[in-house]
Amino acid sequence: MTVGIVYYSRTGNTRKAAELLADKIKAKGQSVEFVEIEAVRRPGFLSAGHASQQQKELPIKNEPVDLGKYDFVVFGIPVWAGLPSPMLKSFLTKVPGNPRVPAACFLCGGGKAGKQDRGTTCLKEWVTGKGFVLREPVLVLQMGRGGIRSQSISVDEFLTAVLPR
Repeated sequence: MTVGIVYYSRTGNTRKAAELLADKIKAKGQSVEFVEIEAVRRPGFLSAGHASQQQKELPIKNEPVDLGKYDFVVFGIPVWAGLPSPMLKSFLTKVPGNPRVPAACFLCGGGKAGKQDRGTTCLKEWVTGKGFVLREPVLVLQMGRGGIRSQSISVDEFLTAVLPR
């Protein structure tokens, strides 16, 4: 099975989380490919929060990617001002068709891991609205300088729940 991990990382925290998930998925004998969402221009802290609150798409460099080539897709995105970064929304508008591929999601932010209900709801709507078959739960990670500070569930529990058997 090939797992695609699609993520955007403004500061590097979401990238670290994506790499951790990839290592654990590889340890289960699966192959992993990364698709990094690349901003045309890295938004500043305030403009990122404003764009998130407005759910305004931001320009990205990525060309359309056929995510239907993966057996499973994991989407990872930071939380800005309580909502997911609109970089994923911008990316999903470029994804061709209705892939009907099973998918899972994770959010990374500085806030407490159990307090991301608005962000989780929004993220689920984007992913299912594009035609992915969402497996739950959504993993929410509170990130800090040293890595993960807290998590809604453990990374291992998340992968056990969402990965196809």
